Amino acid sequence: MKKLLYVLPIFLLAGCGDKAPKCSGEDSIGVVKQILTREYLQKGLIKLTEVNVLAIRTIGVDKEVDISHCAASVSMKDDADREYQKDITYDTQYTDDKSQIYVTIN
Repeated sequence: MKKLLYVLPIFLLAGCGDKAPKCSGEDSIGVVKQILTREYLQKGLIKLTEVNVLAIRTIGVDKEVDISHCAASVSMKDDADREYQKDITYDTQYTDDKSQIYVTIN
């Protein structure tokens, strides 16, 4: 799968500081789900009805640029009730003003 980038506006980031977004953060996971659902639909492969991000791991954190490098297992279900599983890696980073989160699936 080619690299995918998606942005989620963040409206309330109280106390987020200057840290990189967590791999298991609600916002990060939400964007991962949106990317996968949209990518599969756009390619005409399958229409996903359920996406679960499991076994989330932080591979590393680049503190210089506040990027979290992550890995996870993804469980997906389509509209015909078939299940798929896939291992992915992804990166998360806030914009400089902390108003959005960028997620790149590698």
